[in-house]
Parts: sequence; C-alpha cells; structure tokens
Amino acid sequence: MANLPQLLRDANNGARNTIPITSNFTLFKYFTGTAAVNFTELWYLERINYFFNPAEQRVDRNIEQGFNRVSFFNSSFALNTNIYGFYKFKRSKRVETVRHHMQPTFSFNFTPDFSDPRRGFFQRVQTDSLGNTQLFSRHQGFVFGSAPLGEARSLGINIRNTVEAKLLNRSDTAANRTRKIPILQTLNIATNYNFAADSFQLAPVNINTRTAFFDNKLNVNLSATFDPYASGTFRNAQGQEITRRINEFAFTRGQGLARLRNATLNVTGSLNPRRADRNPGQMRDELTNDFINQGGIMNEFVENEITRIVNDPTLYIDWEIPWNLGFGYNIVYSVQGNGMTNLTQALNLNGDVSISEKWKINFNSGIDFSTRQVTQSMIGIARNLHCWTMNINWIPFGRFTSYNIDIRVNSAMLQDLKVSRRRSFFDR
Repeated sequence: MANLPQLLRDANNGARNTIPITSNFTLFKYFTGTAAVNFTELWYLERINYFFNPAEQRVDRNIEQGFNRVSFFNSSFALNTNIYGFYKFKRSKRVETVRHHMQPTFSFNFTPDFSDPRRGFFQRVQTDSLGNTQLFSRHQGFVFGSAPLGEARSLGINIRNTVEAKLLNRSDTAANRTRKIPILQTLNIATNYNFAADSFQLAPVNINTRTAFFDNKLNVNLSATFDPYASGTFRNAQGQEITRRINEFAFTRGQGLARLRNATLNVTGSLNPRRADRNPGQMRDELTNDFINQGGIMNEFVENEITRIVNDPTLYIDWEIPWNLGFGYNIVYSVQGNGMTNLTQALNLNGDVSISEKWKINFNSGIDFSTRQVTQSMIGIARNLHCWTMNINWIPFGRFTSYNIDIRVNSAMLQDLKVSRRRSFFDR
C-alpha cells in the first residue's frame, strides 16, 4: 500500500463513458430507417502541455495533473427499402420465373471537428523558427485516446442484389412441381462520398458477388475495387518518372469510368455425406439476414467477417457428419499506386474425420503457387464437451511452429467466450 500513490501516478489510467441512442422507424410504409447518436466522454487525471523549445529547435512537453474531460459525439442516419422484380418465361419448359431482389441503403454519417484548441483537446504549437505550427493531441498515447481530429460528413450508398430462378421439375407430383436455384446469391455495390474532404471525396467502388453450383456444394466469390480517380505520370526531383493518383476523375483523362485497383476470386467446395439441410451458402445467408434485420448496414468489413466465420473450420464443427473434405482456390490481383501489378494464387485443403462420436481429427494445409511452397499447415484434435468444444491445434513446421488449446462455447452467439493456452516458437 505504500507504493499506491506512485502506482497511481505512473499508471495509464482513464475512464470511458458511452451513451448510444438508436431509433428505428418506418417512412412512407416502404422505407425503414435507423437513426443513431453516440455520445462519448473520456475522463483523465492528467493531460499534456506542449511548448516550442527555441534552443533545441524542437517541441517539448510536460504533464499537467488534474481531472479533465474529453467529450465528443457522432451521428448516423440510414434508410433502406426493398424492390422486387419478376420475369416470367412463358415459352420455356424449365424456367418458370426469375426473381430479382434489390435492397438499396443510403446512410449519412456526421462527426464534428473537435480540433479547436478552445475545447482543450488539441493544442496548436510552433514547431520551428520559421513559425510553422502543428496540432498536437493533449492526450496522445493515453489509454482511450482523444476526440476525433477533423470533420466527417459522408454519404454511403450500398445496393444489395439477389437473383434466383424457379425451375419446373420433371416430376408430376404437385408437392415437387417447382424448385428454386440461386443465380446470384448476392451482388453488392458500395461506395461513399465525404463532403468534408478537401480532395478525393468519392471513395473507391467496392463490388462483390457470390453464387453457388451443384446444390451449394461449390461456392464462387468474386470481389473487386474500382478507383474512380485517374492516375498521372510525373518526374520527381531526381528526374525519375513516377505514376500516382491525381484528384481528377478517370473519365476526364480518357481512362474509362474507373480503374481496377484489386480483384479477388475465391472458389470453395466440400465433399461429405451431409444429411443436414444447412450448407455454407445457407449459413452465409442466415448470418447476413440476421445482421440486416438487426439494423446493420452491409459493407466490405461485414462481408469479410461473415466469410471468415463461414470458412474457418475451427469455429464451427459439424458433429453429425463422419467426414468432410473441403478445398479453396484463391486468386488475388492488385495494382499498386505506381502502376505495378501483382498476382498471387493458392490452393487450400481442409477436412476432418470422426474417430468416435465425441472425437474428431482435422487438418488444414495448402500450396502457394506464387512461391511454390506449402502454406502454413495445421493438425488438430477436437472433443465435443456437450455445451463446449475443445480444440488442440498443432502447426508442425514453418516459421510459426506452435500449438494452442482452445475451449469455447458451442453457441454461435458466444464464440468469443473461450479459454486459451498457446505456445509458439517464440517461447523456446
């Protein structure tokens, strides 16, 4: 207890208070809206004072003790609706109807500028003898940071599409007269426009689409990012020719509507004696629909998280099937700012086999065709503990040789609740 005052002085302390306010409403019967405001207040027992040191030609600082508050907020507003289109084929013997479901979402986000030195969150300080100044956060490096720097006013646009067909079966039974097949399980187009930015206000356009074949046993995912701004060629101080992005739209420079920045093609499939009705494609649709029904807005981050959950064999283990063999083929194409291109491709194999009702052996490996090397490989054992699942995973070779033991809750809602023990080659 004698060292408690010194501990409090040296500790990285602080408190964060957040008040989220959200409201859902219906507008003109066909539009669903979500309005939200998040208030945040940070409490600290000290803050930083900056001053210019003319003798050393640098910015120095000292710590000012005392209770101080950092208050800020951000707001958002989203509006979405559903549009359905039906295309009937009267002359076709197999295709009865094609249904197109479009869900456009418009969202507006606003964050004021909290950098005014009068608020006390930032300090404008001289940085050199020429009189140049710079803004410094008075809570730089603190546990909860500071208020956001700069104003943000952005309009986000996301258009989600699904296309499916209703086919006539050859069977004459009324119960099985038709069946549905997906043509495009999803086609998302998203971008945003930042009104507060002084340049490059329009963000790149993200497009991703997904479909499946052979009763969802083969899944194909394609995503791409298109840059609406042009690129120009310049010479640097050394006389070298460089290529960089410029603040002019591509079509004004004769470079088309947009330039392809990167593209990813992912093909996944699985072989197993599955008896259950739910497949990876349906699992993805369930997660997506649950997220949207709870007021969420689809974007690239959400799509990547859903893909990670569906594809990660360590997160979900189907104890009802005796064996499973899955594969994935991935191609990534990217264009750097200087115009150089890069292409990588890899094949991944994963699977599991039941050795008893409660035990499974699983593996994960692959080949990187770009480097012609075996990718990080894993061998694991899983044990069904009724409400919990224990995983023992071992990476036997490579740069990251390690093992880990995880015990996690089986419920998908509580996947983050787990106990872990890890040991890697760094511990040797």
